[in-house]
Amino acid sequence: MITSLANSLDACLNDLKALSIKAPSLQAKPISLELGEMVKEYCTFLAALKSCRKVAENETAKVIQQKVILEKLRVELEELRHQVDDLGEAPKIKTEKKESSEECDIILHDTLNQYSEAFRKMLRGIEEEMNRLKEEMRDFKVVLFGRTKVGKSTVREALTQGNGETIGKGGQSTTIEIHKYNWFNLQVYDTPGILSTKDTGKDEHGIGDEERMAADLLARADIALFMFSSDNIESAEREYLRTIASQSKDELRKNILVLLNVKSDISDYRMFKLRHKERELEPSFQDGNLRRIKEVLPEGSNVQILPVHAQAAYYSRAKGDPKVSDFYFKNQVEPDELYALSHFAKIREYMVMNIQSKGNWIRRKTIWGVFIRHLRTLAQENRAPIENTRKTIQDIYDRIKLSKEKVQRIIKKHSEALYDKMLDLAKERIDTYEYARQCIEGDYDKSSINKGWDAQIKKLEDLPEIVIKDFLNEIQQVLEEMTYECQFTVDCASKWNIGIVNDIDWNKWFKAAGLLTGISSSILFVFAAANIWNPGGWIGGLAGLSLALKWLAGLFKSKQGKIDDLNKELNKDLEERCSKVANNIKSYCENGTPEKKGEPAKPGLFTVIHKHLDDAMKRQMRMLDLCERFLCLNDVLLQRADEYERELTQEERGTANGVCRFSE
Repeated sequence: MITSLANSLDACLNDLKALSIKAPSLQAKPISLELGEMVKEYCTFLAALKSCRKVAENETAKVIQQKVILEKLRVELEELRHQVDDLGEAPKIKTEKKESSEECDIILHDTLNQYSEAFRKMLRGIEEEMNRLKEEMRDFKVVLFGRTKVGKSTVREALTQGNGETIGKGGQSTTIEIHKYNWFNLQVYDTPGILSTKDTGKDEHGIGDEERMAADLLARADIALFMFSSDNIESAEREYLRTIASQSKDELRKNILVLLNVKSDISDYRMFKLRHKERELEPSFQDGNLRRIKEVLPEGSNVQILPVHAQAAYYSRAKGDPKVSDFYFKNQVEPDELYALSHFAKIREYMVMNIQSKGNWIRRKTIWGVFIRHLRTLAQENRAPIENTRKTIQDIYDRIKLSKEKVQRIIKKHSEALYDKMLDLAKERIDTYEYARQCIEGDYDKSSINKGWDAQIKKLEDLPEIVIKDFLNEIQQVLEEMTYECQFTVDCASKWNIGIVNDIDWNKWFKAAGLLTGISSSILFVFAAANIWNPGGWIGGLAGLSLALKWLAGLFKSKQGKIDDLNKELNKDLEERCSKVANNIKSYCENGTPEKKGEPAKPGLFTVIHKHLDDAMKRQMRMLDLCERFLCLNDVLLQRADEYERELTQEERGTANGVCRFSE
């Protein structure tokens, strides 16, 4: 009786639709009281579906309107793209490096353009999917999931009153694409078997084309039916259920009904009954399987688990299958008995109760869930790489800052020790005592002593260049160490960072940041080496020494005394010259050279060094600022998603009946 009534109701579905889902007049034709009540309930159910359809039309329109808000974010993104230009150009110079400051700017622009394109793609995707949902959501969507051979095709044949052609034989997988069919005025989608080894187009995570189709369909489903087989519950399918049951916050998780298909063959129904195999559908009998399934469900989950018998459901509703006809001939059993055994009435009960009590909210959740998924996909996938990029650039900035502090200490040490170093180098080349001895013992006159001293002084012409190069070598060593450490930081970050998201290579950002340090290092060395100060006045007159020689000539002293006096005067002159040159070098390093005819003013070497390091730090700070702006923009998307979820959560909590459960 139950089966015949269900079939009658399914058959009159089109007539009820033609009535604009209004209850037909029960006075037109005498029918049984039981059938009349079922028709009234059915019409109430159809009215709920009509309301859900209207909600779908309204909510998809509302989601599309959200593009206005997102367009404002896109404008901010465009402004962010232009701000790359404000980083300023790094000084351009020919080096052995293939990279250049121009390449750094190209990297930054490319990354911003890629992110901007991903953002525009998201906006287009939202509008396209909402337009598609507007049509798809005319009917309530139920999706059937499960690995191959759990009985999905058998369920489909039962619901569609098929002839069994699509039911697999043995290890055969028959469902290779998504099938859609109508059951009880619901659109039911049968997906290919998940976790299939034959799935093609698998990505680096092992997810193939069929599984991606199934996941996309799940996102757009109102209710999901997830099937397990009682004879073999695999860990992989339990984890799959955990994933889809935990995809959103507690109140917004997908409505999921788990079907535990009891694989107990009824082909020999007499033996089935003698062995009391129907007890295998009782929850107490399936306690172990139920516990294994519940273990993977989120705490406080409203997911329900229903033991069913797909084979019994199919046998109760099949048409045109000789095997089923033969079964009834041999076993003398009524379809109603098998239908009751299958527990399929409880599946329909679950659907009806949920749709009538909170169908509108389920529909809103489905539509807005798709929109929220788009926001989160873009924002969450990019946040970790951006954050890692920001951290890497911060590390590079800290290393540049530390190197600058080292350079400042070297500059201070260089300035303080410059005179002593000049004098030590000068005395290594000129032995003043030996020259004084030669002059006194050779009885040199004043002119000869001056000429000889000039010759000695010429030995020191390259000392300023040597001193500056030694200083630059020390600076260069610090900068090369800084560049190496920055490159090591970049390499490590590239190794551990996923980096490429939505075709956006975030690794390029901190590679560009590290590249800038190398550019600064190369520029500094080439600049300094090409502008070594050529001191004027290093070989000057010996006015002070001449006075001393006159004084020496007017005294009657021993030869040794004259040697000592001349040595003393030569040392004094050498010290004065070294002091003068040291002061000139300091002045050059600190102040540079003034403008001359035909030659522009040149900045001081210390100024050049500080400027390059300061510029490198400023550019890193600007890159940090851009990363922070990206993070803020991502966070806005996440905040929007959270706001929409809070609204749905408040509506769900206001739903009168809350979770709909089976009648006992």
